[in-house]
Amino acid sequence: HQMGVCSIQSHPFDEHLFASGSYDEEIIVWDRRKLKQPLSSSSLGGGVWRIKWDPFSGSKILTATMYNGTHIVDCSDLGQSSLPIVGQYDDHNLAYGADWCRLRPDGTSRGCGKQSADNSCTSFTGNRDSFLISTCSFYDHSLHIWQWDCCR
Repeated sequence: HQMGVCSIQSHPFDEHLFASGSYDEEIIVWDRRKLKQPLSSSSLGGGVWRIKWDPFSGSKILTATMYNGTHIVDCSDLGQSSLPIVGQYDDHNLAYGADWCRLRPDGTSRGCGKQSADNSCTSFTGNRDSFLISTCSFYDHSLHIWQWDCCR
């Protein structure tokens, strides 16, 4: 990183992987066995204050990116030069926190903040999973709840 690191989180299933976020607006995914070179990264356009791996498959990362809202980054193909952004929520005044919750087809939550036995992205709504995501902002003290369908 080119500036101070704000967040680090280990992968929920792979003991060798972790992600870091920094004021330099980059999220970087690392392999602990090869720390000289990151696996992949993405520029998110705002200091990466919070990183939260998706606890169900570990294939996405939810971020709170201070001055640029929140992002969902696809990490299913590590090693590519830039990780794709697959979701974004911009209605924040200094995005500060973020967390995941998987939804059942009836709209109720399942396994919020816990690992799921089925790690697929196609397990319970036919061809897609829905996630209830909570994000918060610093200056206006707001909590936002939004839904993201990962496999549209």
